[in-house]
Amino acid sequence: MDKLVLYLAGPLFTMAERAFNKALAVALEARGYVALLPQEFFPNGQPTAAQAWDVCISNVEKCDVVVANLNGPDPDSGTCFESGYGCAKGKRVIAFRDDWRKADDLDAPVNAMLYKGEGMQYVAVPYDSVDMLAAAIDMYVKDATL
Repeated sequence: MDKLVLYLAGPLFTMAERAFNKALAVALEARGYVALLPQEFFPNGQPTAAQAWDVCISNVEKCDVVVANLNGPDPDSGTCFESGYGCAKGKRVIAFRDDWRKADDLDAPVNAMLYKGEGMQYVAVPYDSVDMLAAAIDMYVKDATL
């Protein structure tokens, strides 16, 4: 059986963001997935807008599942686009958030367009480590009924 390919959408602009992304990719790969990590496609760090578009769109198109990091009071705009694009392409999108700040005035933990989008699944289990998050994502990937 081929390994499922996960595209990890999320901010990648700081050392902390890139380190978190890498740790999550390693934890998911340890569970048997292929993790596409956008920052690894930019060896010199800062891609042009055209390079970022090409890499991110082509990887969303070839993945099986988009895993979206929706942390922050206003989730990263590129991540939001990749999530919507994944939904539009019929991909499963599994979003997560460990940021306890409210992101919207509504009763959803993030903007309703992200929370209720067709094909979006929201990891709603609490976690305290990257490994716990990877286990929750693994559960959602394996159980298409959630």
